Amino acid sequence: MTTAVMAVDAARINKFRLEDISLSLLNLKEHGAIQDIHVVSIIHPDSYALPYSVFRNEKKELVARAKSELRQALDDRLKPASLEVLATDSQSVEQFVKLVTHHGRRLEADLFVAGSSGKSAFSYLFEGSFTETAALNTPMPVLVLGPGSGHVRFQKRAKLLLVLCSSSLPSVKSRMWVADLARSLKSELKLATVDDERRWWSAKRVLNPDTVELVRREFIMMGVEKVDILTSEPISPGEVPAMADTEGALITIFCASPAAKRRSIFLPSTCGRLIADMNRPLMILKNAMNCNQANIERSEPNLKSVRL
Repeated sequence: MTTAVMAVDAARINKFRLEDISLSLLNLKEHGAIQDIHVVSIIHPDSYALPYSVFRNEKKELVARAKSELRQALDDRLKPASLEVLATDSQSVEQFVKLVTHHGRRLEADLFVAGSSGKSAFSYLFEGSFTETAALNTPMPVLVLGPGSGHVRFQKRAKLLLVLCSSSLPSVKSRMWVADLARSLKSELKLATVDDERRWWSAKRVLNPDTVELVRREFIMMGVEKVDILTSEPISPGEVPAMADTEGALITIFCASPAAKRRSIFLPSTCGRLIADMNRPLMILKNAMNCNQANIERSEPNLKSVRL
């Protein structure tokens, strides 16, 4: 069972969006994917368009007001284990992510939950994306809940969709995390490979089908009851939402590659595309390995190191 810390913007509460996120979390709790939820929000001078001096002097009152408004806006059925509002003078999105992560660690949370506004990939190049920053920077797995995530339908038996990036492979730690989640939910696991579109200028390092088959066999050896490969060829990030809908996936899991931490000015990362497009719950894991940095042992399904 997982304990989650959920980040909410207390200064710009959207009651309908919070209701949608709450419904999604309740669905995940019903399936046993999440046990406890801690809600935390960050306020800063820009939250209220106040000068720093005024913000500092009225910080306690602003925190109390934000906490009261947030408590009223949350779905009564969600029943968060705790609710906290943190104040900072910083305006850095990276700093906000660090504060939420630190707060979650203090609460022994092992999952970071963030909502996605469903912005176009182009728009968040200018506005910045808290969700993508969290997905690529916090060491915790990040669960992204896009618009409409609370109203999608799931299969009676839970299904997890693991999306493998064509230029990287989930680390041993990430694969063990996915296997533990699949076993705890008694779910099926579906595998698909997606193109890393930001590598269009160089030769594509597509996962070898034999490597994907080794991944499948390894998950079976780790106790996952049923593991299927959905695609023989990589698909585009834009095709993943439809695939998740077709499969009725409870959670779609994507392992972000190390290179994804650099945001391109002209092209969004594959991770950013999925965050912008997905309406079903999307989980981002880190620690993926670059395919060209690894060796493959084909004699047995041991993927501690892989080379294509």
